[in-house]
Amino acid sequence: MKKKIQNYNQSIFGGFVLGGLALGGIFTDVIYFPSKHGALHRAESEEQFFIYLGICAVLSVVFLAYGIFGRIKCKMLNKA
Repeated sequence: MKKKIQNYNQSIFGGFVLGGLALGGIFTDVIYFPSKHGALHRAESEEQFFIYLGICAVLSVVFLAYGIFGRIKCKMLNKA
């Protein structure tokens, strides 16, 4: 059970990281993914920028929800 809780914690942490990446992209108009091409600037390709921003935001919400509901489930099973 402890290993499952660690996995849920990692999911929550990943959700916060992706959410921070999306928020940073909104405020700075730059999303940085380590690659050979470097940062993705909004001015270079606005459509691609918003696609990656949307993917980051959606995955952030999914990871957070999965982690939070998983932790709640584990706590309820431990009480029973």
